[in-house]
Amino acid sequence: MLNRLICLFGFSLSLVLLEGFNTGLPAQVATLKPTFNLKMVNGMNVPFQNNMPVPAFDKQPRYMNNLAGVWKKQRFMADHDLTLS
Repeated sequence: MLNRLICLFGFSLSLVLLEGFNTGLPAQVATLKPTFNLKMVNGMNVPFQNNMPVPAFDKQPRYMNNLAGVWKKQRFMADHDLTLS
């Protein structure tokens, strides 16, 4: 009996929620032009967005700071009643 009441309540709640999302407005059509396109550069397709080339996610030839290893830390007594706001 309790399971039936729970199922009935869940079903009626879902109907109420679904009806609440119905705004009655007609579907809208997208009017913005796409910002992403492919351009031919030196015989290769290069992706552009907002007329700027999209960077590759390959490893870049630059200095990388290695964070592996032993880290220094300093413990201190803090007042936990204070906040950072």
